[in-house]
Amino acid sequence: MGKRTVLVVDDEQHIIDLARMYLEQEGFNVEQALDGAEALRQIRDLKPALIILDLMLPEIDGWDVCRRTRDDSDVPIIMLTARSDDVDKIVGLELGADDYLTKPFNPRELVARVRAILRRYERSVQPGAALHLGDLTIDAAGREATLGAQPLQLRTKEFATGVVALLVSAGVAFLIARSIAKPLRRITTATEEIARGNYEEQLDITSPEEIRRLATSFNAMAREIEASRQAQRDFVANVSHDLKTPLTSIQGFSQAILDGTAASEESLLRAAQVIHEEADRMTRLVDDLLDLARIEAGQVVMAREPVALPSLLRDCAEKMALRAQQADVRLEVHSEGEPVVAGDRDRLAQVISNLLDNALKHTPSGGRITLTARPLVVETVKRGEPPVSLAEIAVSDTGEGIPPEDLSRIFERFYRGDKSRGKSGRGAGLGLAIVREIVQAHGGKIGAESVLGLGTRITLTLPSLSTRSTDDT
Repeated sequence: MGKRTVLVVDDEQHIIDLARMYLEQEGFNVEQALDGAEALRQIRDLKPALIILDLMLPEIDGWDVCRRTRDDSDVPIIMLTARSDDVDKIVGLELGADDYLTKPFNPRELVARVRAILRRYERSVQPGAALHLGDLTIDAAGREATLGAQPLQLRTKEFATGVVALLVSAGVAFLIARSIAKPLRRITTATEEIARGNYEEQLDITSPEEIRRLATSFNAMAREIEASRQAQRDFVANVSHDLKTPLTSIQGFSQAILDGTAASEESLLRAAQVIHEEADRMTRLVDDLLDLARIEAGQVVMAREPVALPSLLRDCAEKMALRAQQADVRLEVHSEGEPVVAGDRDRLAQVISNLLDNALKHTPSGGRITLTARPLVVETVKRGEPPVSLAEIAVSDTGEGIPPEDLSRIFERFYRGDKSRGKSGRGAGLGLAIVREIVQAHGGKIGAESVLGLGTRITLTLPSLSTRSTDDT
């Protein structure tokens, strides 16, 4: 028998490499997929013996990959993910997964689970298996039947008639149960959608009154928890993913060094490099988390000194000039007058640098990024009160744009429109959350506008100290 193929689906190349190292050592052929769409293509073309499937994938998530695979295949599936909520495990198993392993994991345990599941699967698909219905066992190939431990003495005709009657009865029972249970299955499916974070799921059921009332209550519940629960689940899931994923690489590759799996000089160097990169990644993440927590708790004292915005924008643009040049992106700075705000120059520079960094990541070669500063005068709502002087900073790009469903959430902690963490850089989704907190600590506001295919404009307004009558373009 040739090598059995295991398909590893994960958006982190380090995790795939770790699994490949141990599985190939045990005689398996390992193929990979970095996103859900590629995984479905590989499953269709390769017909692997087993799939190791991450949940948080770009394009199509792991739940959908599992559901679609189960539509026409019973290939064994092991869910491998940083998400450890019981609800996630239950949903994954209900959708057809055979096992669930949480990151960080022992790669030898992964191999052991792969072997155990394949042994059970290969035994279950052998031809000639008997049919068990409670105490009744029917061996169609041997034309034998037993009730408990007692064999039933049946002639060939009686046996055939009994089998046909049993199958007809089972078919009728199945149809009746299906007719009665269909609305309940729809509710179960909707509940699974809620568990996956799709709080927009609504039921339209015309079955008996009791089930309609259940569906109405379900819809009300989904609407009530949509906003708060989604934010909470995203936060927990992404903290787990962004901490456990590098930890898995560090633990796995260090184990490979210790147990001799990474024996060659090239393998040792590769393992050391991954450990160093992932440790640095965790350090940046922890630093950002601590910084955000301190700002939110009011433990960071913001300086209050005059900051000329045009000068601040020029300094930030100058630091990003080489990177913009290398990316063939034009970087422009414009100002109307010279608005001045009272604030912490270093923290405001952190805001502008973060926004510029995001813009450069999403602006293609030949594109343009524009920084502008201008004064604003806003009339107050209450009669008799003087107008409010504000300063506006805008960072505009000609990049890919942000989908409307993501636009209102880009300043949330850990939120990224692409649920993957490994495809487009190493950002953890904390930068814009920190930006918002710094702006709010200065008494300002921040917002975003975007059109897909045309670009994005991030605008922040701050209380202004004064406006000088100069122009810098």
